[in-house]
Amino acid sequence: MKSFWFLLLFLMLITMSALQAQNVTINISGHVTDIQTQAPISSHVVFVTLFADSINTLGSIDSVITDNSGTIQLM
Repeated sequence: MKSFWFLLLFLMLITMSALQAQNVTINISGHVTDIQTQAPISSHVVFVTLFADSINTLGSIDSVITDNSGTIQLM
């Protein structure tokens, strides 16, 4: 009976650690500027691709539009 409780505890810990590993918050920000004049570019679409793991399986693709100062913010 004691080994049953240890096994149950072990399975619960594994489940909790797997759930915690999937809750990652990423904050991406930056500026889009003209390469020649360094002026900010407004209303420009920026595509951000996040890969779920190191073997490049497709995670999520988000698009962000820059504001008047050329700034993007993605959370």
